[in-house]
Parts: sequence; structure tokens; C-alpha cells
Amino acid sequence: MIRESSKTASWLLAGAGLVLLISSIGCGQGSSARSSGSSGGSTANQGGSASAGSIAPPLGGSAGVGGNASSAGSSGGPAGASGTAGAGPVAGTVVPGGGGGATGNSGVAGSVDSGGGGAGGAGSGGILASGGFGTTIGTGVTGGAGTPGGTPRTGGTTTGGATVAGGTTAIGGTTATGGTTKATGGATSSGGATASGGVTASGGVTASGGVTASGGTKTTGGTTSTGGGTTASGIPVQVSTFSLKTSGGCPGMRLGDINGDGKMEIVVAQPTDQTTLGDYGPQFAVCVTAYDLKGKQLWQYGTPGPTHTASSDIPMQVYDLDGDGKSEVFVNMSTTTMTVLDGTTGTVVRTIPLPQAGANDSIAFANLRGKQWAQDIIVKTRYSQEWAMVGIDDTTTTPTTKAGTVLWNHKMLAKDSGMSDLGTGHYPLVYDWDGDGKDEVMCGYDFLESDGTRQWTLNTTSHPPLTMHADAIAAADMDANPANGYEIVVCGNVAAAFDWKTGTQLWQDTHTTEAQQMGIGDYRPDLPGLEVVLLDRLRTAAEGYKSENVLVTNTDSLLWKESKPNNSGWLTVTENMNNWDGNKTDMIFSYRRNGASDGSGGTGTYIYDGYDKTVASFPYTGSSAQSFAQHADLCGDDKEEVIVYDETNVWIWANGGCNLDDPPSKPGLPQQFHLHNWSIYTGWITPDIKFYTPGTPQ
Repeated sequence: MIRESSKTASWLLAGAGLVLLISSIGCGQGSSARSSGSSGGSTANQGGSASAGSIAPPLGGSAGVGGNASSAGSSGGPAGASGTAGAGPVAGTVVPGGGGGATGNSGVAGSVDSGGGGAGGAGSGGILASGGFGTTIGTGVTGGAGTPGGTPRTGGTTTGGATVAGGTTAIGGTTATGGTTKATGGATSSGGATASGGVTASGGVTASGGVTASGGTKTTGGTTSTGGGTTASGIPVQVSTFSLKTSGGCPGMRLGDINGDGKMEIVVAQPTDQTTLGDYGPQFAVCVTAYDLKGKQLWQYGTPGPTHTASSDIPMQVYDLDGDGKSEVFVNMSTTTMTVLDGTTGTVVRTIPLPQAGANDSIAFANLRGKQWAQDIIVKTRYSQEWAMVGIDDTTTTPTTKAGTVLWNHKMLAKDSGMSDLGTGHYPLVYDWDGDGKDEVMCGYDFLESDGTRQWTLNTTSHPPLTMHADAIAAADMDANPANGYEIVVCGNVAAAFDWKTGTQLWQDTHTTEAQQMGIGDYRPDLPGLEVVLLDRLRTAAEGYKSENVLVTNTDSLLWKESKPNNSGWLTVTENMNNWDGNKTDMIFSYRRNGASDGSGGTGTYIYDGYDKTVASFPYTGSSAQSFAQHADLCGDDKEEVIVYDETNVWIWANGGCNLDDPPSKPGLPQQFHLHNWSIYTGWITPDIKFYTPGTPQ
């Protein structure tokens, strides 16, 4: 299953495409900050009443809804315009801990002057008023019956009659019905006015009020402004928090359904002591611990140690490679062997020999042999070469092809050293660009066929040449033209876009100094195709020790660029996020913001829209100098929730809240590309690829 875009369903088609590539020098993920950055950022204003199409006032404002409506229009007259709704009493300001406002009376429905006659319907209920944060929801009062409209003139014409809209539903606690009621039975011929009742006007605010746990106000929906505003998408509510101290510390977190219960679990890998590896040595894990979303430890493999820092990805993934509906945990726990753990028990299922010592830098799943789902694994050294190998014994061949059997090897540098420019980069991108049922591989600057044959390299097609290693790679149908397939964007010293078939450069970015990470998404639905957000890493004192998001069109025209203060942190991670709001909207997700004065660390996590406006921010209450974050559907509501975590704690935030103890809404969860091929060096495929393995109930 692949998420369809609102712009084109043709993204589901395989074909030619673009590739984005980002490279840079020294892409360390985790230097410790000397002091913690402040986590702030505004949350999208919500609540209160709003007229059609306007942005709702701040949470807690007076909700002017309900009230006695005036007559909707006199009957029997010649083509009279319908009356407008009368002003209702104010529902009362919502104050934290305070009571709700008064309940509005029912409206009165008037007649409709049109070709047919009909009586007015009954008035809707009054306001369902709620108190402030943490109060009890008030009881709505049902309004009285509307006054029947008069008999319309036969054959009369109503022109230009106003449409009477119903009461507004305010966000953040007050749910109002009332105001003008809907006249029933009246015809609407000849453009006659129809009095519409109920809750929402066109373009207005739609929300459900009420109060939820943890003192947070439950809110869904938001105000959508027209002509270039922000889409306010609900208030983050903390639904879980717990300690990771039993794991020995992380930042190696992955998400997946490891026991087949239809819910996500959290798996944490503690890395080995970075100082024993050198600044750019491949990592491996010493301990793996699994938790449910409430913090219950499910199992632990290995022994926690005293250290937890790392300057690169932790080589671990969670993926259902054997297809039984329960994800296994794949983790490199030495420089020579990959360990596969049973997701339910944490016991060793099998071990897979790595092609050579040091090929333990990362793990990526790919379908290189045309199987029903991805059953091959790509591993690599830090920068010099990578291998494709069989991920599980293949009994369809004679003799059986054993797990770990090498399919091909692609060598880019003679050895790993220093920054290793023009090497493999940090993480490969796999996708079936040509639609033959087998994945191709973007390995650093080289585009490889499924059999490992190099088709083209950016070392000859990029003008001017990219000079640093590939930090992030992404692919999408940026121009919304299925005939071109998925273009590729690569972030090196700068970002550049390429045609997937030939490697022809389509554009090279001119708005960033060092493009470190990125996301591709439909951030501006008012513009054709997709947009690209680039994270400009300014990591020297002269550059300001900061990082700034830059949004460009699919032809690299600048839409906006952040202007962050100096010494605000250069280790920010930025990527695409889809469906925080429940409307399948692409948004920009950034974390490790607000770093220390030397630019390191960072604890701020934010969601932005395509107009550089903050949609949501997530408070950090830990004591670490830096935090990390991920996003996935944890509540089972198809929306994505946010996990903020540091070395010792987890905080889970949901849009409007949810109950993690509720049974799953679906019997099984699909595999999701950005979760089982996760890397802090972001990129991935847009839209995110989802599919069910054979053993997963649907």
C-alpha cells in the first residue's frame, strides 16, 4: 500500500524519476552540548469562535456561539432575501480550571422563498460548554423547535438570497450547536436561499471540544486560512512518558510491531563507547531493549554499559523480513556479525556473517531479486564500499541460498579515512525506479542496477561536481509528471536534483552553504508539483554555529529561508512528516533545535508548514544537552504522533491526545519504508511506501 498524493495518484506508477542528494564534511550526529538549549516555540493558536475562513483566536478566548437567531426571512413576500442569524450570547471565556460559558438558546428557522413551500425545522441544541483545562465537559441543552416558515409564493424567484450559516464550533473545549436552524422541506430552485444550520460554515472551524487526560485540552481539526495562511492542526497532548534507564541509554531508537499485536513498540540499542572507535568508526550495539508505548520493558538482549553517546547512526532496524506478521530486530553487535532477534521474546533467531570486518556501519532492506517483498540487506563500511546480501535462507533455490550470501559488492574508495569524500555517503536509498519489480540503489553518488552494475555517477554528471560525501538522498515525482518518474535529490556540499535514468542534472541549489538533510513533500498545495526543504548546516564560528531550513520549489526557486540567531545550534535534523493533522498533509519536521552557544546539542522539536509557520512545538523537560525525535502512527488513528527522547527518557505526544490502552483500530500494521530503513541522515521516498507482509492480518 502506498499513500496517494492529493496532487496526483500517478505517484503510484513506477517509471523515470529524480534523485536528491545531500553531502557534506563530517556528518556527526551526536556531539554533546555544554548546556541545554531552551525548547520553546509557539503552538498554533486555536480555540474560540471563528467566522467562515478565518483563523481562530487564541485558546481560551470567548466563544461567541449559539444564541437566539433572528427569523430567517419573511414568508409569502416577493423574492425576499433570507435574514441573517441574530447574535448569540457569549459562551464565556475559557480559563484554566474555570467553568464554561452559558448555553445558547435555539434558533428560529424562517421560510424559504422558492418554488416549493415547507415548514421550518426544529432548532438545534445549545452550546456544549466546557471549562478550562482539566474541567468536566458541560451538558449541551437542546434548543426548542423552530417557528414554521410561511407558505412561499408559488413560482416566486429568490435571487441573491443570503445563506444563513449555523453556529461555529470552537476549538479547544467549546462545542456549539445552535444558532440558526435548518429549514426543512423548502425547495431551493431558482437560486433561492437555503438556511443552513449546524456547526460549520464553509471554510470555517471544525473541531471537537472536550477535555482529555494529562490536563491537556483535546482538539482536532483547526483553522484553515485561505490565500497563504497556516493550517493549524491541533494541540500536542502528552500521552505517555517513561524512563529508558534500564536500557543503558540511547540515541538508537527504532519503531515497529515486534509482537504482532497491531501496535507499535519501541526498541532501543545502546551503542558501544564511541571513544574506542574514533570519530568516524562504524558503530555497533552492546545492548538492545524493547518497551511498549507505556514504558513496560518487554525484553532485553545484552548487558547495558555506562556510555551512550555516538556520532553516527546505530546499525539497527526493525522489519518483518520473514513475513510472519511480527517484525524482527536486526542489529550489528560486532564488526563481523549481524544478530537477528525475535521481536516477541528478544532471543536470537539467527546470525548473519558480514562480508568483511567493518561492514557494520548501517543496515538497509531492499528487494534486489524480485521477491514478493524486500528480503535482501545492504551493508557498508563507513565510506568506502557496500555489499548486497541475502537476508534469510532462500529455500526456493537448489541448493538453498544461505542468509549472508553476497549478491554483489560496490567499492568506491580504496579504504575508509577521514571525511572520505565521494564515497558511499551515509545511507543508501533503494527504490524500484524502472518498475521491473527489483530495486535499484543510489549508493552515494553512484546509481546501481539491482545486480550492482553502475548505471551512472554524479562524479561526471554534476556541474559543477559535488565535492563532499552524500549526507542525504531522497526521491519523489517532484514535477508531478509520471513520464519522468521519481527524480533524485542528493545533498552533498550543496543539494542537486537529477534524472534517474541518465543522471542528468536538473538543477543545483544556490541557496544553501552546506545542505545536510532534507525532505520532499507537498508543503505548498497552491504550487505545482512538490517542494524540497533543505537543512543548511552552518557549523563554523564564521558561519554562525546555526542551522536554517530553506524551502525551494521543484526547480530550486526560493520560497523562504529561516534566519536563525548565531550560536543557536548546527545539529538540527529536518525531514518530511505526513498526516499530523489527519488530513494527509505534508509538513516539515525538525528536531535538535535551540542548541548551545558553541552550536552543539539542541532540544527543540517543531512541526512547520509550507509558509514557515509553526504548527506545533513539543516541550522538552529533560536535562540532556540534546534530544532526538521520531514520528509514526502510535495511536492507531492513521495520524502520526511524535516521540521526543534523550539518553534516559521518552515523551510521546499526540494531536489532541489518544488512549494508548485502546485496542488497535486495525488487526495488523503495514511495514513502512521510513521506519524500517531509518537513518538520521534523512531523505527517503515521498510518498512513504507502506505494504503488508503475508503474515500480517489486514
